[in-house]
Amino acid sequence: MTGPEQRGIDGTTGARDQVVDAEAGSAKRVDADPDAARRTLASMTAQRDETDGLDRAALQPVALAGRNEVHLVGRLGATSLERTLPSGDAVLTFHVVVDRAVAGRSGATPGTTRARGGRSNEGVDALACAAWSARARRTVRALEPGTWIEIEGALRRRFRRGAVPPVSFYEVEVAKVRRVR
Repeated sequence: MTGPEQRGIDGTTGARDQVVDAEAGSAKRVDADPDAARRTLASMTAQRDETDGLDRAALQPVALAGRNEVHLVGRLGATSLERTLPSGDAVLTFHVVVDRAVAGRSGATPGTTRARGGRSNEGVDALACAAWSARARRTVRALEPGTWIEIEGALRRRFRRGAVPPVSFYEVEVAKVRRVR
């Protein structure tokens, strides 16, 4: 698409993303479509190969910066545990039970994949979450198990000390939590 109908990554009409080549001190304009981003990355990879990988950080395009964002809608699990760490920080750990989406269908709303008897046809995932802020801890403590909640946060990899061999696990670090139903 060209003209005013074109939408950039930021959702504004006619927006373009800027890719900066720090080595040359110049900026190039690239269309915000995925093919243009892939072509730009391929050309930068070829450039890196030609320079034997020198100054790799300078070749990273701004338009392809990574994001660690998690958005979950599910039911609050049966157990939650609040503990105070030796540092004095408090953390509330709990699980969010999320229905698995039907293959080929995204954006399933709560209860739409339920079969007779209230069970999901596709199964569920119980995802570990940790609430560090007082507001998030207070909100989760006030809710009953099974309540539909919406969570925003980031995925974190944690390591358990004292285990042999060391154990790692993933959990969602909760930034915001609210009741859905």
